[in-house]
Amino acid sequence: METERTYKIGEIASMFNIPKQTLRYYDRLGVIKPSFVNEENGYRYYSIEETRKLHSLNLLKRMGGSVNEISDLFSKEGTIPELKENYSKLIEKIDDEVKHLFLLKNSIQNKLSDLDQLNQQRNQFDIQQREETVVCVKPVQIRSAEDQETECYRAFLPIASDVDFINTRTGFILEKNNFLNNESYATFFIIEGCSPIEGYHEHVIRKGTYLTLTIEDDYSKSFAYYDLLREHILKNEIEVQGDIYEFSHEHLPHVSKSYAIWQLMVEVNPLTLQSL
Repeated sequence: METERTYKIGEIASMFNIPKQTLRYYDRLGVIKPSFVNEENGYRYYSIEETRKLHSLNLLKRMGGSVNEISDLFSKEGTIPELKENYSKLIEKIDDEVKHLFLLKNSIQNKLSDLDQLNQQRNQFDIQQREETVVCVKPVQIRSAEDQETECYRAFLPIASDVDFINTRTGFILEKNNFLNNESYATFFIIEGCSPIEGYHEHVIRKGTYLTLTIEDDYSKSFAYYDLLREHILKNEIEVQGDIYEFSHEHLPHVSKSYAIWQLMVEVNPLTLQSL
């Protein structure tokens, strides 16, 4: 009687171009176990049956199947209807991923468009007509630019979706009276573009005419730009009609400093812009 051919773990790893550790992982999970293990030296040996399973596993993985899904399939009888059902599930999974990638692509394209516009406006004042926007806010105590930055980073912790993470903008509200009294400390934190988050409440940014300052600089200097905005308003006798909003757009990779792009904007009386 002819002895069944077996393969050492190294031969199988070479045959399928996978690490030995992956085969040991499949063994621990019970997905593909060696046909025989030498108790004296611990060497694993695989039969032609395991090579067939490995080929099927590689095929299903390339189709997008997870190891757990493939393990579940291997535990069944392996009929054509079962295989068809599994393929149908993989198609549904791929459809969901395609939808997600489409949304992700749109989000990145929108950010690219935003950057084009910001690049034209950076480090200068301009007037914008804005539609009503609903954002989420919560009260905060800010005493430094570092406080502001860390508050922004914490806001992203509960955001699980890649798309929501990319679309989310954070910022602050500096109340009008505080601003006019030479203060630069924000009293509310803003988050915009994601699903509602516990602990926040809705706030409406009114439709109107907004004086906007777009900034590209070291963010540690952020409070100085409130002073610059205040000086510009007083010098040109512009009537402020609402609170000051700060929105963060991007943090720029930089070797030593926290460079960023952000905006300050405040609703103003358009009739007082004649002096500009």
